[in-house]
Amino acid sequence: MNDSETQNDRCQGGAKQWRPRSGKTDARGVRWLHWPFLPFAGTLVLTATPAWSSPCQTVEDSVLFPRDPTLGDFFGQGVAVTEDLAFVAEPNDNGGQGNSIINAGAVHLFERTPAGWKWRQELLRQDIVTSMVFGNSLAARDGYVVVGAFPYGEKGAAAGVAYIFESVGGMWVEVAKLLPSQLEAFDAFGISVAVSGETILVGASGDDDLAQDRGAAYVYDRGPSGWGIVQKVIPTDPSGAVLLGAGMTCAIDGNVLAISATGQIPFFTYREVFVFERINGTWIQTALLVDPTPLSGDQFAYGLAVDGDTIAVGEPAYFASSGSRPGSVFIFERSGPAPGGWSLKQEIMGGAATTNDNFGGSVDLEGDTLVVGASSGKQGANYTGRAYVFERKNGVWVEKDRLVPSKMADFLGFGDSVAVCKSQILVGAFADDPYDTGIATGSAYVFDRPLGSSFCVGDVNSTGIPATITATGSLAARAGDLELFAQDLPSGEFGLFMVARDAAAIPMAAGSQNNLCLGGQVGYFRDSLGSTKKKGRLRYRVDTGSLPLATRPSILAGSTWYFQGWYRDHLSVDRSKFTPALRITFE
Repeated sequence: MNDSETQNDRCQGGAKQWRPRSGKTDARGVRWLHWPFLPFAGTLVLTATPAWSSPCQTVEDSVLFPRDPTLGDFFGQGVAVTEDLAFVAEPNDNGGQGNSIINAGAVHLFERTPAGWKWRQELLRQDIVTSMVFGNSLAARDGYVVVGAFPYGEKGAAAGVAYIFESVGGMWVEVAKLLPSQLEAFDAFGISVAVSGETILVGASGDDDLAQDRGAAYVYDRGPSGWGIVQKVIPTDPSGAVLLGAGMTCAIDGNVLAISATGQIPFFTYREVFVFERINGTWIQTALLVDPTPLSGDQFAYGLAVDGDTIAVGEPAYFASSGSRPGSVFIFERSGPAPGGWSLKQEIMGGAATTNDNFGGSVDLEGDTLVVGASSGKQGANYTGRAYVFERKNGVWVEKDRLVPSKMADFLGFGDSVAVCKSQILVGAFADDPYDTGIATGSAYVFDRPLGSSFCVGDVNSTGIPATITATGSLAARAGDLELFAQDLPSGEFGLFMVARDAAAIPMAAGSQNNLCLGGQVGYFRDSLGSTKKKGRLRYRVDTGSLPLATRPSILAGSTWYFQGWYRDHLSVDRSKFTPALRITFE
C-alpha cells in the first residue's frame, strides 16, 4: 500500500493539509532490525500533521451508508456522535429493513472499532405506525440516546412523542417513552431534543398552555425510579410581546438551557433565544438573546448550541426579506457572574459562504470548537454543501477548516446536520446517493479530529522546520482505535514511535538532538520502525490492548499516556532527533 492509497493529501484550496484516511496499516510490515543506538521501546497511533492550519477544504475520513437504501429516506437528516458511537437518523425510513410502513422512521447506530466504523444496530419502535417519523429529532450522550417522533399523534394529531434508548447487555433497547399526560393534538412534542448529563430537554413548539401555539419545553431528569418530568419551561418576553413556537429548537449543557421563540410564522422566522439556568434545582429564565440586526425571515436560532458559558445561534437567512444572504452565527458568552450576564461576543460568517448557502442552518459546540453547516454551499458548479470548523483562540473565533465530501455532486444536503465530539465531526447529507444508483437515500460523513495535546517542542531538522506529531482515532478506550502520525521528517530516513506513562525532559538522550520527553519506563513500538519515504512521514496504528512495556498494559478509561517519535537525520550534525511529544487522556 503506497502513500497515495493510505493518506489523504487533497486540499482543494488554501494551505496544504495532510490528513490520514481511515483503514488498516501497511500490510507489508517492516522487518525489525536491532539498532544499538535506540534507547527505548514502545507502541501506539500518532499523527504529525499540520492539520487544522489555515482554512482548507478537507474531505472525509469515513462515510456511513444506509443498509437498505430507499429514495427519500433522508438518512443523515439528524446526526449525533459520542467518542466511539455515531447515531444517524433516517426519519422517512419504512420501519426498518424488510418493512413497508411508510415514513415510520429509524435511527442507525455505528460503532468505531480498530477496523473502522461498523454498523451495529437499527433502533426501532415496536409499535411503529405510518408517518411516525421516528428520528425527526435526535440527541445522544455516552450511554443513552433520545429520539423524537413528530408528527406522530398518540395523544392526538401531531401531538408528538420521544423515546430513550440505552445500551443493555451490548444491545440498545428502549427504556422510556416520554409522553406528558397533558399533551394534546398539535403540541409538536419532540420537534426538538437535547441532552446533557442526566437531563433531557424536549421542545413542544405547539403547546397551548398560555396561548395557542405559544410553545414550551419539558425538562426530564433521571432519578432512582427512571426518567421523569421535573419542569415545564415557558419563555416570556419582558416587553410583553406575544411569542409563538417556543421550543422549535433547543439546546442544553449543564445548568444552562436555551430555547427559541418567535412572534412571526414559527417555521420561517426565529427572533429570540431564551436562556434558563438551573438555580437550586429550578429552571429560571435569566436572559433574552436577540438578533442584533433583525430582518423578516432571517431564521435567527434555526441552529442552536450551548457549551458551558457559550451559546451559538445560527441564522441561515435563507428567507430574509432583504434578499437571501449567506447567513451568520452569533456567539453569546457570559460576561458577568452567573446567573445571567450574557452578551453578544462575535458574529461569525464563513469565509467561502455565498448567497443562499444556508450557513448557520446547523451548529454544534465542543469546548473551543464550533462546527457550522452550510447545506447549500457551492462547490464549483454544484450546490453540494459544506461545513465549517471554527476554533476559539485568545477569546476570538477564527475559521480553521472547511469540510466537504469527496463526492462533488449537486444538492447533497451536506451540512444539513452536524455533530462534534473530541474525537470526530459527523456531517449529515440527507440527499446523497452513496451507492451511485440514482437513489438519493442520504449518508453521513466522518471527519477525524486530532487527539491529545502536543508538548516539548522539537528542533528544526534538515527540512528547515521541526517535525510534528499527531494522533487520530477515538478517546474512548474501549474503541481500541488509535493511530499515530509524524510529519515534516527528512525523506528517505527511518524512525519509530515510543510510549510511556510519564512525561519528562531528558536533553540529548542517547546522543539525539533536543529532548526525550517521555519519563519512567519507555517502550518503543518495534513494528513502527519504518522509512519516512519521499514525503517524510511515519504512520502507525497502535495495539491499545498490549503496549510495549514490561507488563504489556492496555489503554484503559481514565489513563493518560505520552507518545513521541524518534527519527534519523543524516544531513544534520547530530544525525538523529525527536519529534515533539503528545499527551492523550482516554475516557
